[in-house]
Amino acid sequence: MLASLRWICGALLGCALLPLNGFANAGVFSGNGQTLELTTEHQVQMVSEEITLTPGRGPNLFNGGSAGADRVDFRCRFTLKNLTAETVTVPVGFSLDAEDSRHNSMSSQTTSELIAAYRFIAQDEQGVHNVTYARGDRDKKLRHLFLWSMTFAPGEEKSLRIDYTMPMSMGLVEAVKTPRTQPYAKMWYENLQGALVEEFGYVTVTGASWAGTIQRAEFTVEARRFDDYITHRPLVETNDPVERARATRKIPIEHPTVFRLYSPEGWQTDAHGNHRLVHTDYVPSENLRFRYYLFLFPRTVAELEKILPQLKKSPWSNEDYADLRDIFREYNGEKTGNPRLAEFLENQLWHGRPTQNPVPATVIDHLSTFIDTVPPQS
Repeated sequence: MLASLRWICGALLGCALLPLNGFANAGVFSGNGQTLELTTEHQVQMVSEEITLTPGRGPNLFNGGSAGADRVDFRCRFTLKNLTAETVTVPVGFSLDAEDSRHNSMSSQTTSELIAAYRFIAQDEQGVHNVTYARGDRDKKLRHLFLWSMTFAPGEEKSLRIDYTMPMSMGLVEAVKTPRTQPYAKMWYENLQGALVEEFGYVTVTGASWAGTIQRAEFTVEARRFDDYITHRPLVETNDPVERARATRKIPIEHPTVFRLYSPEGWQTDAHGNHRLVHTDYVPSENLRFRYYLFLFPRTVAELEKILPQLKKSPWSNEDYADLRDIFREYNGEKTGNPRLAEFLENQLWHGRPTQNPVPATVIDHLSTFIDTVPPQS
């Protein structure tokens, strides 16, 4: 299933892409240095957590490389309570499980440099915590840990606030439910399932290390501005006229079709474009993942004319044009009943989900003109 990745990779002009990564919740740790261990804390409960993620554009123009990677600001608010009648001191750790270029040379960076790089701050009512850094826990399940300790008076409840910022991940993927070893009814279908994905996440399972359940957990993605930005942003941003001309010649789609996919299921979108997920009596078991797939689906007739030669590696008949038209109609949420597409459609992540950024009717109508004029193959 490499055809689709080769196609989109060629379109991206060989840009260096970041691996996929995740970001983490607060947890309780024991141990020292690089022999840390996530443990269960039976004395302090995480009563509630309120996590707000705000994605946005990076500090540089987006060109598929790390310098232009989009970013996410995290605002985390935790209510923690000592369930005992004794004074308790617990070691707390927060993992930034990332693989961007900064982490490749972490061994040579000081804690203060890392704090500045990620704008990391942990504070409660008594002030800002003095944190230290460790590269990972003993089992190597969590990496890049900021650590500090917290002391609770008998029955005391504290509000812990953590703020930081991280670059998003980027990668070339096939946006399918299951990788296939057998071809679809037609080989060219594969070229339509490759995508560039921008991804961020939040690791919730470490929240299970505290005593009891989390009475209320609320996760909010303030995505309205980012959703609008990524939908209208060109695949490659540049102020260099030469680079822009080269991109125009080689990239068939200037503005890719964006498809948003959040997991787990259950997110609700409010009137302001924020996406929200709320749990009560929460026992974390599944981390949160937020993906934006960028498909090379045409948004204009001119773009359609540019991608057709890349799809037509062998002569096409009316049937092929009909199949391409029906794939776009299915993406738009229309049931076509095309039997040749059944296996392909069933395996696409976007299929059966609410329509986002539909392929314009002008593109679909233009494909219909080919169906009427191309003679059938004998």
